[in-house]
Amino acid sequence: MNLSKNLLRKPEKIKLTLNKHAVHHSIKKIGIAGPALINSLKEHLQGVSPEQLELGLGGTAVNNLVNGLLKNGVNVSLYTLDRTISEPVILCGEHLTVYVGVYRPSGRQRMLDMFKQEARQIKEFILQDAPDFVNAHWSYEFALGTIWSNYPHLITFRDSATEILKLQKDPYRLIRFFLDLRVKIAGRHFSVNSLYLQKKLGSLGSKATVISNPVNETYIAKLSKKHPGSSIKIVSVLNGWNKRKNATKALLAFKQLRQHFGEDITYHIYGPGYAPGSEAEKWAIQNKCDQGVSFMGSYDHSVLMERIAQYDILLHPALEESFGNTLIEGLALGLPIVAGEKSGAVPWVLNYGKNGLLVDVTDEQAIYQALKKLVENKTLYESLSSDGISYIKKHFTSKEIAAAYLELYNKVLSTYPSPKKQAQKTYSLGHTA
Repeated sequence: MNLSKNLLRKPEKIKLTLNKHAVHHSIKKIGIAGPALINSLKEHLQGVSPEQLELGLGGTAVNNLVNGLLKNGVNVSLYTLDRTISEPVILCGEHLTVYVGVYRPSGRQRMLDMFKQEARQIKEFILQDAPDFVNAHWSYEFALGTIWSNYPHLITFRDSATEILKLQKDPYRLIRFFLDLRVKIAGRHFSVNSLYLQKKLGSLGSKATVISNPVNETYIAKLSKKHPGSSIKIVSVLNGWNKRKNATKALLAFKQLRQHFGEDITYHIYGPGYAPGSEAEKWAIQNKCDQGVSFMGSYDHSVLMERIAQYDILLHPALEESFGNTLIEGLALGLPIVAGEKSGAVPWVLNYGKNGLLVDVTDEQAIYQALKKLVENKTLYESLSSDGISYIKKHFTSKEIAAAYLELYNKVLSTYPSPKKQAQKTYSLGHTA
């Protein structure tokens, strides 16, 4: 099977040929370093308490990759962090081991030493676990700890620190920018999750393989959506009330939509920064954009997916995305999507408008017109729903994406002359489940 046909939209960028029947002789255990949510991996763990299932920093893409690797018959060790524990925890299953370290809850503390304590824990987990290969996700503390371990590695970029700093000019993002720079200098092998991000990384990106984020197959709808008629429920899932997520334009556009179609049109916004009584809701009230709008706040991912499935349209007004997991999850559930035509990787993920309506999201009138089109055009609505589900099945399942990563891991590992012998460091990891 050719990766260019099944995982990506730009065939000329792919240099790997995936053989579904290939046996990965050189790698018996993969280490994955990145933010995750333990609850999404519970089927692979044994003897884990309800409290332990709540551990983790989130991270849908990492969870889906781990699940995909396990489906491909590979043993996996996950090295992750959590804000609520005071000492490391190990969780075990037949083919999965999860090492959970301490993520200091104070952003100021993390900034002062440039996440050194967090990165050091990741390094120690890797040395203790001794995997054959490590794939770190995001170019920050998880990547730095992986590099410090001196194990064969791949660093997967999932955002652009430069673009984020441009849109969120604060000391925390500045420190993250410098951490990203350290990783770029010290890292050896890289991949990216979108063509957009590959271009943003310049000469470094030109050497990085593009492999998309995966979606969990359990969320792929069996049937596409029928046009709901006059009663339309619109949803957004946004991470933070900030300029980058651009919720103000979405609210202004919805105000016009409701004025045109009446009270049967509703809009719900999920995510951190969008809880009842939040600054987002206060802004909506002050600007008379709150009629028909509900601010829902954050939910566990599995609960959130169940809720999103009940909506009719996904509106994603973000100004920049390095990928946009919400987009592929919305498509998997059969929701037609309205999103930004210049919002980073968004056009690439949505197949350049074939699997979603792309508009200028800096213009509330353009957003309104796209939403209006979906409300009025039954044929367009239902074709987008059906085609979106098919698109996800062909390009974004966790098993296929994980198989692509395995092919890349073996390719990268072949560049190392021999397995590095790691000095085993003895220390206490805390409680073992």
